[in-house]
Amino acid sequence: MAKFKIEYKGWQSLKEEFGDDVVFFDCDVYSGDDREHFFPIIYPFSYFKRYLEKIDPAMYSLVRQVEKQITGWGPHESVTITELGECGIDVGALVVKVVALKVDLEREALRWKDVELKPSTAEKIVDDLSEHIPAIKTETENYYQLCNSLEKVITEEVVKQFPVIMNSSSECIVKLREILIRHIPNIATDLNKLIREAEENKD
Repeated sequence: MAKFKIEYKGWQSLKEEFGDDVVFFDCDVYSGDDREHFFPIIYPFSYFKRYLEKIDPAMYSLVRQVEKQITGWGPHESVTITELGECGIDVGALVVKVVALKVDLEREALRWKDVELKPSTAEKIVDDLSEHIPAIKTETENYYQLCNSLEKVITEEVVKQFPVIMNSSSECIVKLREILIRHIPNIATDLNKLIREAEENKD
């Protein structure tokens, strides 16, 4: 009998709360056949993808193909998960496989037991996080809006000044996009910081 049994419960995106479409998988872990005692595992999609590359390269390649078809700034992890499901991929089974191989379930069991013994500590963490959620969401949304706006303006200007790029090979267009992806985040991050400072110092 296996010491731990992992049950996949589904996934959730933080887009509504934080403005970032970051996905976490939810699993419940039971001690053998004991259905009375269990602890949760909340596993990030980014970790799942990283380890999937090592344990199932073919499936990782499929995930990357799906991601490349998605446009727009920022992570679109819920879109990726949905697309994989529509392709007939059993995402839950893959999550269980990765969690079983890459999570120290013994340590997690002890950690959750400690949280149960100190409920006030867990409640304080949740309360502290809740206070910062609105600001985090606003800043995240501002960042991606800036990225989208900058990409549009810069692309239009480059095409106007250097139409040869659009009239060249598709490879040139892809490279233009790659250049923008490398540099726009730094500009948007600095502008977002400036906006935050201006708001803090306004009369």
